[in-house]
Amino acid sequence: MNPLAARGWTLILDGTAARVSWHGVPLEALTYTVIDIETTGLKPQGNGITELCCLRVAGGRVVDRLSTLVHPGRPIPPFITNLTGIDDRMVRGAPRFGEVIPSLLDFLGNSVLVAHNAPFDLSFLNYGLYSHGRPSLSNPVVDTLRLARRLLPGLTRGNLDAVTSYLGVVVADRHRAQGDAEATAGVLLKLLEICLDQGIEMDDQLMGLLASGRGARRPATLSTRSEREKLAILAERCRCFPDSPGVYVMHSRTGRILYVGKAISLKKRLASYFNGGVPVKVRRLLREVETIEQQQTGSELEALLEESRLIKLHQPPFNTLLKSYEDLPFIKVEEDGPYPRLVVARELHDDVSRYFGPFRTTRGTELVLDILCRCFRLFQWPCPEPSRGASCVYVQMGRCLGPCQGPEGSDRHREAVEEVCRLLEQEPEELLAELTRRREAASDRLDFESAARYRDAAASLARAMDSRNILTPYVDGLTVLAVCPSTQPGWAELFVFGDGRLVDRARILPGEADVDRMAVEGLLETLAGRWVAPSPRPQSAPDPEGLDQLNIISAWMEKQGLAATTLALEPGWAGSRFPEVVDQVMEAARRAARGRQGQ
Repeated sequence: MNPLAARGWTLILDGTAARVSWHGVPLEALTYTVIDIETTGLKPQGNGITELCCLRVAGGRVVDRLSTLVHPGRPIPPFITNLTGIDDRMVRGAPRFGEVIPSLLDFLGNSVLVAHNAPFDLSFLNYGLYSHGRPSLSNPVVDTLRLARRLLPGLTRGNLDAVTSYLGVVVADRHRAQGDAEATAGVLLKLLEICLDQGIEMDDQLMGLLASGRGARRPATLSTRSEREKLAILAERCRCFPDSPGVYVMHSRTGRILYVGKAISLKKRLASYFNGGVPVKVRRLLREVETIEQQQTGSELEALLEESRLIKLHQPPFNTLLKSYEDLPFIKVEEDGPYPRLVVARELHDDVSRYFGPFRTTRGTELVLDILCRCFRLFQWPCPEPSRGASCVYVQMGRCLGPCQGPEGSDRHREAVEEVCRLLEQEPEELLAELTRRREAASDRLDFESAARYRDAAASLARAMDSRNILTPYVDGLTVLAVCPSTQPGWAELFVFGDGRLVDRARILPGEADVDRMAVEGLLETLAGRWVAPSPRPQSAPDPEGLDQLNIISAWMEKQGLAATTLALEPGWAGSRFPEVVDQVMEAARRAARGRQGQ
């Protein structure tokens, strides 16, 4: 029996090539190969492939990869080098496409081929195969650009940057084959999750969606009079909702929570569901909705926090994001071996190790760590014992200070580790400036690949620096005040966080008069009496719920820019430092109010 037929595939002979059709296989059971290429131009005629990456995705994760530079057989134009960082020097010893074909076809096998704007990638691949006397690829194809346009309401642009931003997929090494392939793999997994939420569970259903018109953009039409009447009643009730921030919850006839959403204006957001141009997924949701509840929160930030909490608690089927807690990575200095070593850690333990962070993404953390180890010649691998006193290959290459080579090398290594720790803890701005200098130097010597790595590492470090003001005090067990713009012009919002949770909030009308200062003093005295701040604790494993809240807060405050301020309060802040804290809150409130008025 044909092995494809055993898996539910049907082979259709079409001329000299076999074309695989879709035939009732669960989406979760398929093996996908995400592919991305970099080229010297936009058309395969007269151009060539410079880089290729394939990622095999099965069971919801990447299980294997094939990545290589490719000699295009022609000079690489300067504008392509500026975009990708790939130049003639980098591909000089790379294999040509004809040499890559056997490995490529073996890796693809009979998997589902996935690409963003798949016609572009396939045109180059099939042209290259044709040039070497090979038939075109016959694998089934999923174009994530086309699929995103079917599934994502409000998506105005289909390029990879727009889709990853919409879905919250982290992107690194943009315009390099591996970076773009990893981003596309993230998009694929998010889109497949949305498909399953919408009842699209089999490959033939997915094929029908891809082959259809832009169904996700068609106006909703309800099939029965009773459904139209139900929606008319819901729409009328939603008109009574307040024009203020909050969270709304949609229930089924049996009371099951179907969807949780947040809004700056509950009235306007709920009205948008009944204006006639809703996507397919929303139409399916509305058919099942029986009642809608709303909860005012007083601020946009509280709405974000409450939405995340409710989604994680109830796991609504029509929500696709925020269903799980996000692990935030740290850079850890391991001290339990013969030499200190820098590694990426996802948990804090009560041990002798030191931790720096948290960072936003694992990939960004790994990139910063790799750059640090290269800059300071620190090893990231198990250090072998020297053989007959000879230096290991990493020492000979100048990539390691040789801590295993004797006391002198060990001392140099420890000094370098301490310098890295000092920069991460006390002088991250100095480290950021050094990464910027190295990026510029790499660009000057036309080493664009290294320049891109320094650029991405600096961006990841900068994001970590932006979020550490609120994340690091939480890890250290301190109370945090956050002063942010209010949705009400001229006002500011004050949030109090302790033990990683929102414990109190108030609204401030800042001004110069003594009465305003007295109001803030009374407010802070009330907060101090109501909330007893914990004592600072040694670094320990963060509570996932609390850390998730703080991650949402830091991301929201980063979006507010200079108009938002965080104040980490040491124990005893309500004593001798109370007047100073009042001054800081007043100034932050004025800045927040001005920031909102200037928008």
